[in-house]
Amino acid sequence: MREKEMLARMARLMAHVTGRRGEAIWARVREVQGSQTRWRLEAHDREMSNGDS
Repeated sequence: MREKEMLARMARLMAHVTGRRGEAIWARVREVQGSQTRWRLEAHDREMSNGDS
């Protein structure tokens, strides 16, 4: 909960500083972070299943 509040505050600050473009950049950053997390989890799953066989 605390982290989400901090991220929301940072997003608002960035949008305030850079205008609409800043919001688009921030959305892109979140998108990239989400896909990186997903990629790591998938890689981890593959490693685990490889270890079983």
